Amino acid sequence: MKLINNLFIDYVEAVKERVEDFPKELDEQYQVIKQGFEGEKQFASLLNEIEGLWWIYDLQIKNYNQIQFDFLVVTDDEIIQFEIKNFTGDYYYDNQKLYRSSGYVAKDLINQFEVAHDGLKRVIQKYNINRRVKSYIVFIHPTFTLHGDLRSKVDILVNSELYKLKEMVSNNFKY
Repeated sequence: MKLINNLFIDYVEAVKERVEDFPKELDEQYQVIKQGFEGEKQFASLLNEIEGLWWIYDLQIKNYNQIQFDFLVVTDDEIIQFEIKNFTGDYYYDNQKLYRSSGYVAKDLINQFEVAHDGLKRVIQKYNINRRVKSYIVFIHPTFTLHGDLRSKVDILVNSELYKLKEMVSNNFKY
């Protein structure tokens, strides 16, 4: 499956060259969304290499609140959620927050992740779907380095661990 281009990215790219004074705030938003979409395309490419795999991209549901899932992989036993982050550079996990080396605090990544995980579990229960739910944050960029003990809070994969993906989505997943 190939991801369809993000409409916001297409729109900005079409307008950007035609406007003399492109707004800085819009350009910053464009850069963030484009970087995220590039990471999602890279992850989709990895999923496409796994034969016979069923996956859903950019699913949004309303269940108590609005929840968005980057990728859901469906196996015979599990529904696995992957939240893709294309962060670059050094990040530090401390006091329940993820900080960039510059001091910038990443948006409430842990809360967003937990809300999506719990929401998916509620949907699975509501419709009596007989599958376990697993959720991972995937830091896909090769230059991303994590300092601190984020793994004690959530399940994560970094770029150097993506070789595990094929085994993870098989029926005999043991990690």
